[in-house]
Amino acid sequence: IYCSRMMPMNGMGDMMPSSESTIIQSLNYTPMGLNQGLSQSDNDSLVDIHNIFEYNINSPAPHGLAINSDGTEIYTASNTADWIYKINTETGSIQSSVMDSTVGNPPDQVTQRLKPIQCLSVGNKLFVSCSAGVWYNPFNGENIIIPGSLQMWNSNTMTLIDSIEFGDYTGPWHIKDSPISNTVYVVLSGDNLYETEGLASVNYTDDSLSLNWITNNTLFDTLHGIDVSSDGQKIYVSGRGDGYIHIFDLYGNYLNSIFIGSMSMLGGIALMKEDFPQFGDANNDDFINIFDIIIIVNYIILSESSMSMLSPYSYYASDINEDDIINITDIVSVVSLIIDSVSE
Repeated sequence: IYCSRMMPMNGMGDMMPSSESTIIQSLNYTPMGLNQGLSQSDNDSLVDIHNIFEYNINSPAPHGLAINSDGTEIYTASNTADWIYKINTETGSIQSSVMDSTVGNPPDQVTQRLKPIQCLSVGNKLFVSCSAGVWYNPFNGENIIIPGSLQMWNSNTMTLIDSIEFGDYTGPWHIKDSPISNTVYVVLSGDNLYETEGLASVNYTDDSLSLNWITNNTLFDTLHGIDVSSDGQKIYVSGRGDGYIHIFDLYGNYLNSIFIGSMSMLGGIALMKEDFPQFGDANNDDFINIFDIIIIVNYIILSESSMSMLSPYSYYASDINEDDIINITDIVSVVSLIIDSVSE
């Protein structure tokens, strides 16, 4: 498991400590728990490179870790210095490039201009979301608005291929690739004052990026994490400010939402599916009975209030008609399932 150390996260206010680090931490895990190996500085001819547990880069605040498909390379970007890094886990070598050619700053100089958030490795391409926003220009003392963007790099040569901007105050955050097309979905954390929260779809080729669509909605508040269903048909986005998991189709149409809680402060999101829930078994107890009906009825009654909440499992199991709407027809279907089971 690879993780970055503490950093002053852009947009998190006083929730994050002010300390910084240049370290990428590596932890080995077994059924007995986590353990650490050696530091990179201890590495010599007698040390197994796979036991290294710390990698030091030349920039502060490494963030947005990604790993390639075979685990031989780790990618990270400095949130404050706008430099990108590739770490070879087999040799321990580190390669880096400046992300902002406009400034061309050295790796240890804090600029906080592009403010990269997340890296994503897809084949020999590396995508990086850049939250940008207000930037203080030290040369003239002015504040400048830098548009949020997505960069695409060649991870073999660590050279920038293309970039695309989403507009001022969009704050691109987490990103995820589609399993069925050359598409990267970008969460726009946005700014409530400008209603720029949303979800963007970006298509890519070997040498270019192009905007497919952007979906905005006044319901969104500080969007954060994202994942895509295994069939590529649905996109799930978490709202750190609104407490919802928002659901879209691959064309950007807003389908539904699941309320997790007004104080839940949702962050990253990941889909894990082992078995499909049994339709009608809303409480996941392997029995379909009156208790499942009560759960569905309560959801329908409270659906217009902030008190309405179903887990993703319960929501799926309650939508017997598979129309993404839970209503009286689903209750009728559950009653039919109960009657059929009794008659059998």
